[in-house]
Amino acid sequence: MHSSSSSAAARRTSTISRHLGGQRHTQEPMQAAAPHSAQARAPAAAGGGGRSPITTHILDTTRGMPAQHVAIKLEVRAGNEWMYAGEGETNSDGRVPNLLPGATDLGSFPSATFRLTFDTGSYFEAIGTEAFYPEVMITFKVDPTQDHYHVPLLLNPFGYSTYRGS
Repeated sequence: MHSSSSSAAARRTSTISRHLGGQRHTQEPMQAAAPHSAQARAPAAAGGGGRSPITTHILDTTRGMPAQHVAIKLEVRAGNEWMYAGEGETNSDGRVPNLLPGATDLGSFPSATFRLTFDTGSYFEAIGTEAFYPEVMITFKVDPTQDHYHVPLLLNPFGYSTYRGS
């Protein structure tokens, strides 16, 4: 294997390991993705009083890098309807640290069902990659006695996976 190829592969493997292990990036990613062409939303800022009770991040497993500038919407089910709860855009580390601005616990959402919608089509378009899924929706239940839910998305142009992180 060519040495530049092996060092690039080592960087991708390291990035994936850090994300799956929940560690934060300590250096800038190899290549930044261009912002999507839709109207850009301001990245969600980390709350001053504590961590948001619902967080997410996206790792582009094909590129071995965080997926930057992906718009994400959070909704909560109210009866048969979905109500807006928050939104954000992934940062340089592929994370949205504060989807529920001002909330530090889930006490006001007893046994709620939430839905995250990821605008994956705009992300892949911005990086010049053909993709099958224009958006990914993840629906999950929360227990208000739990203090935090981290819902990562492992993404590639023709598939995705998710899990409850920590």
